[in-house]
Amino acid sequence: MNQINEKNDKIRDLISPIIEEDGYRLVLGNFRGDTLQLLLERIDNVPITLDECVQIARELSPILDENNICSNSCGMEVSSAGIDRPLVVLEDFEKFIGHKARVDFLEPVNKKRKITGVIISVEDDGLTFETRKESFTTDFYNIKSAKLVITDELIAFQRSLIPVVELPDDSLDDSCDDSCE
Repeated sequence: MNQINEKNDKIRDLISPIIEEDGYRLVLGNFRGDTLQLLLERIDNVPITLDECVQIARELSPILDENNICSNSCGMEVSSAGIDRPLVVLEDFEKFIGHKARVDFLEPVNKKRKITGVIISVEDDGLTFETRKESFTTDFYNIKSAKLVITDELIAFQRSLIPVVELPDDSLDDSCDDSCE
């Protein structure tokens, strides 16, 4: 294991229990130069807000300092994993079966190192993708990187996760007092 992976594993091991207690999951944590980038999602699948990202950054900053992960010379970015989020663990692929992903393989599959296709199935450690021309089955450990592709179906799926907030009847008061003029 190289030093970069060791540091990323240390970040995940340190951060995950803290944020999971607050209802979040670390999708990806890595360094880009001197900046630690943390991509998060809520465990309940509701979109994460900017205020939540700020709160988490404030909570994590002293912990990262204490553990010599990120010091004063290091920046930290906390954000939502986004709609076109990376697919990092096997559960990510299971969650997005039926959606399109851009996948890079470590070793070629059907003579290809990169594909864009729909996630068809996840069985044990095997994944099947379908492109317009053919199907690809590979082992999870052969995936170098994967990311969702924004489609109308993915947008509709993500919207379906947003809870509908019902307002009490009295909150829709149409009356106006003197301050409305």
